[in-house]
Amino acid sequence: MAGHSQFKNIMHRKGRQDAARAKLFAKLAREITVSVRNGLPDPEMNARLRLAIQAARAENMPKDNIERAIKKAAGADTEVTLDRPSRYVTGNQKGLKHSWEFSNRIGKCLSINAIKRDDLSFLLLQSI
Repeated sequence: MAGHSQFKNIMHRKGRQDAARAKLFAKLAREITVSVRNGLPDPEMNARLRLAIQAARAENMPKDNIERAIKKAAGADTEVTLDRPSRYVTGNQKGLKHSWEFSNRIGKCLSINAIKRDDLSFLLLQSI
């Protein structure tokens, strides 16, 4: 039957699984990077890094990727900063009749780009 190749089914399923794993590994690597930059690159002395490594190992992240993220963060330039800013946003909810009914949200992000971090409050206002 045309279009029912087992190889193609496996290929597409594996592609989706690999994309999901790559997204998760990138998120875990960013958390490791932030942990190293906020403290020491030694997991014995840095509790946040130790927890980030435990979370990465729980998701079966390869040891090479963990070590690469630690080395990259330890020897990285100081001009690039990864932080976790939070913005408190108050705005009128869509569809409310009275202007005194407001919605409050706190949003957190992890970003290198300062412009994107500053636009977080605008994006949160759009989602209210």
